[in-house]
Amino acid sequence: MKITETILAQLIDTDMILESVCQAISEVDPDYAEEMTAYKQAGQALLKAVPNAETYLQARRQELASDIRFAMWQGFQWGLDCHRDPIYKLMAQLDFEELCRESKMHALPAAQAAQAAQRAFTQSLPEDKHPLLCPIIDHFAYLETYGYKLAHYAGIYLAEKLLSM
Repeated sequence: MKITETILAQLIDTDMILESVCQAISEVDPDYAEEMTAYKQAGQALLKAVPNAETYLQARRQELASDIRFAMWQGFQWGLDCHRDPIYKLMAQLDFEELCRESKMHALPAAQAAQAAQRAFTQSLPEDKHPLLCPIIDHFAYLETYGYKLAHYAGIYLAEKLLSM
C-alpha cells in the first residue's frame, strides 16, 4: 500500500499539487514571483492578526487542490473521449469553463467543505481585518486562472501518453 500512496501522492496531496502548479507557473510567468511574495506577506500578516487564520489559508489551499484535481480528471476524460471518437475535439470550441465543467467542480464534497470553512472564517473576521484577505484572494484567483488550464492539459496529456503505449 505504501508504494501506491507514494505514486498517488502527486495527485492527491494538496501541498504537492499546489507546489507543482506554482512551480509550473513560475517557469512561464516572470511576474509570478512578485505575486507569490505579496501572497506570503499577506498570509504572514493575517496569521499575526488573527489566531485561527491558518484554518482559512488551509481551506483556500484545499479548495484549489480539489478544483485542480477535478480539472485534471476532466482533461483526462476528454482526452479519452477524443481518442475514441475525434468528434469530441470539437468541444475545444466551447468556453473553457464549459469544457472543464467548472460549475460541477465546486460541488465536490472537498470543495464544499473548504468553502464552508472559508465562509465561517470570513463571517467571524472583524471588519477592519478584511483588507488582509485581498492579496490572498487575488493570489488564489491567479492560481485558478493558470492552474485549471495546466491541470486540464496535464489530464489530456496523460490520456494521450497512456493510449499511445
